[in-house]
This record gives sequence, structure tokens and C-alpha cells, in this order.
Amino acid sequence: MVRSAGALDFVPFLGGIGSHVEVAGHPPDEREPGPIVYQARTSPGFFEAAGIPLLKGRAIGPSDGDGAPPVCNIDETVAKSIFANLDPIGMKVLLPIPSVTCTIIGVVGATKMQTLAREPTPRIYYSSGIHGSKNLPLSQLTLVVKAERDPLGLV
Repeated sequence: MVRSAGALDFVPFLGGIGSHVEVAGHPPDEREPGPIVYQARTSPGFFEAAGIPLLKGRAIGPSDGDGAPPVCNIDETVAKSIFANLDPIGMKVLLPIPSVTCTIIGVVGATKMQTLAREPTPRIYYSSGIHGSKNLPLSQLTLVVKAERDPLGLV
């Protein structure tokens, strides 16, 4: 039996797209542009299926699909490095790819991107319904499933 399922375009340890992000209303400091943040298109259910805890706010859900305002979740690494002493919920960030401004709705646990030996990599997860992202082929999404028994039995 499937307990939860979701999808993601760049699974940890398999690469991704990283860039600097801009916080709306806070011009970037060109001398110190901030950390590289990896961006991932995700669907409702991904965090639960992947075992990534929701620390604050809410996770991307079914109501965040096509036609809904663009939203995203940030991980705790982004919350600490970019927002330091601010509450990021409700703030807006400009994502260079897919070139959209989205509202932060929640903070999730950090994940490692390249190796287990390195520190967690800053990540922003944006709704799969964001305009521009839906033009990406579904073949680029990886299905993540949490099952009560051996997941190979579901295949």
C-alpha cells in the first residue's frame, strides 16, 4: 500500500540547477551575492514521501496547481543563510529559473545534494503548477513513493 507519493525534477545526489536568488524588496549586494540556491520543481506529497519534515508554515499542496499564485518552500539552510533573523513566510523570492517571483509558504528540513560528507545544500522547492515550469516534460520528474511494504512490490 502507498502511504504517500510526490514528484521532483532534481532528486538529491543527481544534479540540479543552482543560482543566486533575489528577495523581493531587498536589492542584492553585488559584492556578496549570497549562496547558490538549488531550485526544484515539486508536486504535492513530495516532502512526506521523501521524509523531509515541514518545520514551519505549510507544504505545497493540491490548491497550488495551475492558475494559483506561485508559491515555494525553502529549506532551513536558505532560511538561515538568506533570511537570518526574519520570518520568511509570506516573503517573495525571484527564481531566475523559471523566471518567476513566488511567495514562501513554508520551511522544510535540509537535504544533502552532492555527497553525504558535505553540508546540506540550500534548496528552494517551487510548485509544479508555476507558469513556465509546466512546459517542462513530465519525463524530467522523478516519482517518489513511500510504501508500507517493499516498494518493488508496487511495480
